[in-house]
Amino acid sequence: MKLVLFCTIVAILCLSTSNILVEAVGDGNSGNKELVVIAGPHKTSETSVEEFFYSFARGDNPEYEKEKSLLGWSWPQILGLGSPHLAYDRLVTDYDDKDIQTKIINALVDHLDTSSRGLVMGGDEYDGVGNTIFSKRNAIKSIGSVKEATQIDDEDITIVLLYQHPRVEQWLSIYTHEIIATDFGNNENGNDKTNSNNNFKDPYEEFLCNPETYDERWEILETAMNPFQLATTYLGAGGYNVVMIDLDGVREAGLMIEHVIGCEVLGGMCSNDGWLDSLESESFMKYQQHDDEATHPFHSLTPDDVQDLERLLRLRDCNYQNFLKDHSNFRILYGKSIFNSCPTDGNDSAWKDLQDTTKLYNAIQSQKNCYVGDDPISLPTILKNVPKVNDVNLLKYSDDAAVGDVVVVIENTNNKKEDDTSSTEPSGGSVSAMDNNEKTNENEDDATDADSDGEEMIEENKHPLSLAMQIIFVSTIVLWIGFMIRVQWKKNRDLKYTQSGIDGIMPTINEDRNRPLSEIM
Repeated sequence: MKLVLFCTIVAILCLSTSNILVEAVGDGNSGNKELVVIAGPHKTSETSVEEFFYSFARGDNPEYEKEKSLLGWSWPQILGLGSPHLAYDRLVTDYDDKDIQTKIINALVDHLDTSSRGLVMGGDEYDGVGNTIFSKRNAIKSIGSVKEATQIDDEDITIVLLYQHPRVEQWLSIYTHEIIATDFGNNENGNDKTNSNNNFKDPYEEFLCNPETYDERWEILETAMNPFQLATTYLGAGGYNVVMIDLDGVREAGLMIEHVIGCEVLGGMCSNDGWLDSLESESFMKYQQHDDEATHPFHSLTPDDVQDLERLLRLRDCNYQNFLKDHSNFRILYGKSIFNSCPTDGNDSAWKDLQDTTKLYNAIQSQKNCYVGDDPISLPTILKNVPKVNDVNLLKYSDDAAVGDVVVVIENTNNKKEDDTSSTEPSGGSVSAMDNNEKTNENEDDATDADSDGEEMIEENKHPLSLAMQIIFVSTIVLWIGFMIRVQWKKNRDLKYTQSGIDGIMPTINEDRNRPLSEIM
């Protein structure tokens, strides 16, 4: 009797657990299948996120144990359209190619039947919303085509956006990518560059001021560099949900962005620490150097210029704070730095004007004296009520810092270890050009030390060969020395062999010919 009772209790517990699991990985909170679109924007690690879910979101029939944490979610794999994890960008970029549109949408519809919770898709081209004067792309229209084909309701569609902090990091990454992808601004070898112009002093000035690329840069500032405008546009597109994830907050929490999306947005099977089960060691961000990372500083920008640029970009973001903070369909995850530096005075028209991308672009161009228009632009006036950025080190983003200011920080840090009375400026404590004039005498000694140490740093960093070329050069020398040693050794051996024959140790061939066969045998 006790055995029967025990078996009955176990059966009830198993059935209850099974129902809970089905509910947890089933059709989502609304009971309907969902669509989650990872919409970038550009240069915010979105490529690694796409590759992650392309690799591990396998719907209701996962092949491996590590894919079960995303059970019910599918990133349909589409071959024949370039890199598989980037295939969904073609839905936006090839908006006039019916064959590509049909191929992608059919794949999504086909996988919906084997994805009990829904579909995951995306790409950095999904930041192409609003006024795309250069590309003429419309990501909202592309998502609308998917919605119509899959019959997924607006309230079951979630747009995921990533927020990069500091803001200049993303801007510098876009500039870096332009240089790497097109060899932008490099005419030293006589290469014919479409947008190259020798009238510019450096590549960044050409990137920012070339009139031939004005529309392209304007669109980048309007879309990729304007995440809250993207959020506002998606919210107004038809009731979509929008999730903004602060990458700085994710890093501070010691997590990876793929796991945050998998756990917080998709509701996957996760540990209490916020990691997808059986995928704790998986993150494509850990295994590769992304072109999303800024690899060198802005050319010809001083630390004060970078400080002003960061504040301009943050101020533009602040214009959306009041609208988004109470919106029922908008939420921020791991919000560490978002809106933290917004001015308390919400009536300052000078920085409210930055919501206009043309005015923002002119303000940024004013740092290189190349903006279009007759009205004078005064950054000190725009930024007069905005405190200096002190929550992040901006020194690494300028050439001056790379040679001078960073050396001062390192030198002062070392001196602080030797003398507790010495102190350093905080990373965000750069002063404006006007303040520099007032404090010239105070900084004169430090500037002299920085110049001398800077020269030493330049000498140490100078080398005609890269590390790879040095390794190849040294290896070639070692192989050549080994080859010559072997040649000399063979010569010595042959000489010894011949000399032995002369000395009688080994008879020569002529001597053998004159000897009887019986003696030789």
